Amino acid sequence: MTEAFYKTLHSLTRPKILMLLFVPLIASLVCWMVVFWFFWGTWVLSLSQLMQDTWLVTTLQGWFSANASGVLSFLSVLFLLLLFLPLAYLTATLLTSIFVMPIMVNLVVKDNYADLEMKKGGSFAGSFWNSLFVGFVYLVGMVLTLPLWLIPGGAIAAPLLLGAWMNKKIFSYDSLQDFASKSEFEKVAKAKAGSLYGMGILLGFLAYLPVVSFVLPVVMGLAYAHFCLSALRTHRNANVEDKATAR
Repeated sequence: MTEAFYKTLHSLTRPKILMLLFVPLIASLVCWMVVFWFFWGTWVLSLSQLMQDTWLVTTLQGWFSANASGVLSFLSVLFLLLLFLPLAYLTATLLTSIFVMPIMVNLVVKDNYADLEMKKGGSFAGSFWNSLFVGFVYLVGMVLTLPLWLIPGGAIAAPLLLGAWMNKKIFSYDSLQDFASKSEFEKVAKAKAGSLYGMGILLGFLAYLPVVSFVLPVVMGLAYAHFCLSALRTHRNANVEDKATAR
């Protein structure tokens, strides 16, 4: 994992990769700012109607001696604000997976893994649907765990763990789709499952750094590309040695 981080930092000095850093997140932020601008009022009203007469509204109304409409408006706005960043991050991750990863993987392979044979165990279509499915599960998980954000530490733990799972699922597939066979992908993913998830958690902490958070999806994809391709090379070398020993 340390080697993958080092190679990621080195790859980030490449002009072509630097040009890709901010594109997904800027595109995502602009997209969701426009969507929120047009639908903000409708969503606040819909959420207010949905939460009307719920236990949470009644409890908060009693605590703060506020009228129901005020509590409903506050909760609706809070919910949408909490949802904005996960939506932006999810969209940036999907854009990185679909448009940026193919370019980055080719650059990374050319610089560091030119000896790897392409076995095409995956496909662009497979990557696309994998990203959409995993992204949908991530979004549902974020919505379901929003109440945990009100608990001390919950606003950090829930997004961090869900984000690590999403990045592991999306970027490991994208990194290996052209170079690993289906059986190789399954073996590498199983053998390195803990490390892949752990790397997602470690890199996830970078989201809380002001500047790095803006480029995190691309950095994540780059780190997973280095780690997965290196693991694939190690797996193949081990198989060659085992066959030589058997003879």
